[in-house]
Amino acid sequence: MGVLLEIGLGDYTLSAVRHGDAPPPGSNGATFVRMEIAVGGAEASLSVGASKATSERSAAHIDLPHPILGENSVVSLYLDGPVPSTVTTEPRSDSAREIYSRRGFQHYQIRYRGAVGEVMWRWDTPVGSVTVTLECFPTKLDYRNDYAAIRNALEALAPSLTASAAGAAAGGFDATKDSPQASEVEWLQMVQRTHTDLRSTVNRLLPGLRRQIQPKQTVTTRDRMRRAKPVSKRAYGAGRPTAAVQVSTLVDAESSPVNGHLKWELERLRATALNITAAKWFTKLDPNLRNPIIALCLDVDQWLRRLRHIPTVMDLPNLQVRLRDPLYEAAFRCVHSLRFALQPLEQARPVGLKDLPTLYEYWVFLRVVEILKARFPIIVRRAQPAVQRAGADLVLTPGKASEIILTDESGMTVACQFNRLFTGLPTTNQRPDAVIEIRGGDRLLLIDAKYRLGRDPEYMRRYAIEGPLADDINVIHRYRDAIVAKLPPHRRLSHAGLIAYPGKESSRYLQHQFYRSWLSVRVGGIPMLPSATGLMEQTISDYLDEICLEGTA
Repeated sequence: MGVLLEIGLGDYTLSAVRHGDAPPPGSNGATFVRMEIAVGGAEASLSVGASKATSERSAAHIDLPHPILGENSVVSLYLDGPVPSTVTTEPRSDSAREIYSRRGFQHYQIRYRGAVGEVMWRWDTPVGSVTVTLECFPTKLDYRNDYAAIRNALEALAPSLTASAAGAAAGGFDATKDSPQASEVEWLQMVQRTHTDLRSTVNRLLPGLRRQIQPKQTVTTRDRMRRAKPVSKRAYGAGRPTAAVQVSTLVDAESSPVNGHLKWELERLRATALNITAAKWFTKLDPNLRNPIIALCLDVDQWLRRLRHIPTVMDLPNLQVRLRDPLYEAAFRCVHSLRFALQPLEQARPVGLKDLPTLYEYWVFLRVVEILKARFPIIVRRAQPAVQRAGADLVLTPGKASEIILTDESGMTVACQFNRLFTGLPTTNQRPDAVIEIRGGDRLLLIDAKYRLGRDPEYMRRYAIEGPLADDINVIHRYRDAIVAKLPPHRRLSHAGLIAYPGKESSRYLQHQFYRSWLSVRVGGIPMLPSATGLMEQTISDYLDEICLEGTA
């Protein structure tokens, strides 16, 4: 357990403690921690080990010689100071979880579960907001070069899967490398439509905000109170002592918790939109892409001026119970939808927190399709859309919706699906990453992408050269044995399986046990990165040749 960093902000302090060992430095272990005050004018102090920095309305940057945060690290954040004080993480909002909160102490826990890249912790307090940016490193690989290469390759194959100025951030969902790709998700239309709905709702809501009867304390004097009652003349004598009296009256006010929380959500929406307009790539977009975001900022500024007299309420328990007005429900729904739609734009950075194993799965599947197209150039059917929205993310659609059927001039047909789910099996359901159907589904080639590499001392002693993990090879064995015909005699459908892993192609790997196992029992591993796909291309081609020979025998 080690202290990662400490932050001081007025009467508030934040301490981050890592449970477990620090990630290995890798080949490019140097990293950084950056702190910025997003809201408020208080001065904040940042301490990372012996390094210290202060910031007031500007970023403080500390360079570190080695990583301090890993993909499997568990980080505890301890907050000292008056409640409310909240922590959120970006771009993955489900990473932070509140463990304990009482009076002036709070405990949050953060887990990234295999995702790597830039992460942000946003700490919101009544005296200001602090954003901390740092890097989360993988335990087995140095991710930076692989991430950049995989992302560039993925953007070339399917721009709609990446959040960048050239891809999703620019709304460029209608182009892939070879052929047009239709998608029901259009960023520009989504933002404009939701913005229009929000403007209509808020403009109707602001003139008649829900009011609340609240007690108001006023101070008067005993003498004045006596004058309001019939008392003796002696009570009006000069020089008689008077005393302050607190009087409570009921007033009709707009400062309700629901209105305060609406103000908070609008402030978050404004911060997201401003972060987008501050990005370096934003000025390079066409005006028709920039103008909706600029118009949104102007509208939100105008709404917040109308709500400036209402105290901000960050956390409001039982919000759904409190929303008894359809206008309030529509306003919160539009604000949430718009912020989620804009988040990938806000996160359009060269390196951001990404589930790199998932990106690797996407790229392997799309690259396998490209390999198959070289041999089967005729596209019989391409399922649409291949990309769908899941919360604030764009994901490759699993199962039948991602199916691509290809054929060649001889009539041989193959079909490829991403994340196909096999159900109704005698044992358990199975879901490999890429499924290649050959001869009408009579033969299946399974390819599972694992962004993991065995190269620790024990692995090297056993296999002599880095390669796929034995546990991943066992996954292919499980797929091959479990995926069978649903009806008796349950004949085997999967006759071969490969693990794609982020290794380097070399002549030495041809002597690896898991490559020789592919040659002997058709279960093994093949290195695959954007810079090295030749061995996978040759392996798939040889297997298809083998199937063709079986068909003519």
